[in-house]
Formats: sequence, structure tokens, C-alpha cells
Amino acid sequence: MPWRFASNSDRLDPKNGLILSPTYDLLFDQGLITFEANKTIRISSQLSDETVRKLGLIDGATFKDLPVSDADNLQRLKFLKYHREFIFLR
Repeated sequence: MPWRFASNSDRLDPKNGLILSPTYDLLFDQGLITFEANKTIRISSQLSDETVRKLGLIDGATFKDLPVSDADNLQRLKFLKYHREFIFLR
């Protein structure tokens, strides 16, 4: 959840964030990619096919090390759901 929309407790919550490479971090922050609870990536239709190809992105690819699927990460799942609903550019 972006800080500008988050409460103080959400801003300080370590589950409100993912450690991503700089490229993925920028795409995520701009709403051009997001992640599902099943650890798959979704790519915005606003990202050009050429850019998707150059970055080697595959819509629906699984990121097995993404920390989102166990019971300890329910809070992170809440933040990712917010991202999919309000930040991700469909």
C-alpha cells in the first residue's frame, strides 16, 4: 500500500512491502505489474509487448520465493489485494 494512502500502522508494517529488483520495483510501484496470492505475476496491458519481451516478463509466471502464501503472511496478502484493486493498471 503506498504511503500516501496508508495509515501510520500500515506504513510501519514490515508486511507492507516486497523486496524486488529495481526494475520490478518500479513496475510494481507504477502499477504495471502485480502479484496474485498464488505467487503469479500479472502484467498490465498498458505495458507494451516490446517492453514485456525485452524484460523477459511472462504473464502468469510463478515466483516461488515470493513470501505471500503461508498463514504468517495474511497481512501481506491484504496489502497485495489492495495493490491489485487500486494500483494495478488493468
